[in-house]
Amino acid sequence: MFGVASKWGDKVGMVADMIANLLCYGRFGEAVSQVCATRDQRFLRINYEVLGNLWPHLHGHVHALYRWEEESLRIGPVYLYGPERTKKEQALSATHSQLHTDLRAALSALTRDAYGT
Repeated sequence: MFGVASKWGDKVGMVADMIANLLCYGRFGEAVSQVCATRDQRFLRINYEVLGNLWPHLHGHVHALYRWEEESLRIGPVYLYGPERTKKEQALSATHSQLHTDLRAALSALTRDAYGT
């Protein structure tokens, strides 16, 4: 692949996949930032969480953080939220349909701008 010595084997492909995934997470994070900042003036930033520990593939999460959250939660990993993050009212539902629509639109626009599609 691209003239790389064969000793690297499939590692080059694996690294290329990781880089592509990180670019996708970045693009999605940008969309989340745009939508959250529009919806709530107290939006602060996003945190990325990229894991590869339990599943055999790299996966990631994008978390929106807000100024109204306790500081101890804004500066640490998402699991510090404890059982709050798994409550039924936090689950994706019809009440999130506008958020879903806004995220799809933002991600489509960013993708179109980046890739011309």
